[in-house]
Amino acid sequence: MKQFFLVICASAYLFTSEPAASGEHFRKGLEYYKTNASEKAGYEFLKELETNSSHAGSKKMLEKLEQEIYQDEPEAAYKDVVKEFFYKGLAHFRAENKEEALAEWEQGLALSPKNKQLLKFCVLVRKDSLEKTATPKAQISAGRKKQKAPVLTGNAAAVTAEKKAGSKKKPDEKKTAALYYDGLRAYQQGELKKAVDIWEQVLKLDPDLSKAKKNLVKAKNQLQQGE
Repeated sequence: MKQFFLVICASAYLFTSEPAASGEHFRKGLEYYKTNASEKAGYEFLKELETNSSHAGSKKMLEKLEQEIYQDEPEAAYKDVVKEFFYKGLAHFRAENKEEALAEWEQGLALSPKNKQLLKFCVLVRKDSLEKTATPKAQISAGRKKQKAPVLTGNAAAVTAEKKAGSKKKPDEKKTAALYYDGLRAYQQGELKKAVDIWEQVLKLDPDLSKAKKNLVKAKNQLQQGE
């Protein structure tokens, strides 16, 4: 089972500090991220969320860090070499050297053509390059196309309004996020039962939150092993 990145961050840097100004931990996290110090970056983003649980930038960066954890593929040949290409490319990518990043990832794909992570990051870089090279005229045209939408009248408009009214209620993101990170802190402190209870509450608010599902299963398994 994949190790959860945030747990590694917390276990590596357990200490107390003086209260920081709003955004200070986030800025430090970004500096660490740019120098490829992922564990330190993740720790700073977590500290920022302790001060401000709704800090969108920290949440986004933690999600990004989790996506950048390499997924080992035991059946793949040359897996250690492929992993090295992935992390070399990631270092270039964070430094905004996207051509060099793409070159490293393509070398990895030459050895492991079906590697999902390498494919995902290559697509990301290529898409970004295409968007930047698009002419202003093409971009304006694309924007206009997106803005155009059919005007519904009569029965069609009534049906659409009815569907919207009966659609699934969107979860309270702030409340869900605050609870999720409460569970994460409890888990890091070894309070597995408390973490399980909190993540079960989270999934009642947002049943589709995959991170909470994964962490809940992990915490329950550890509880059973400890019995």
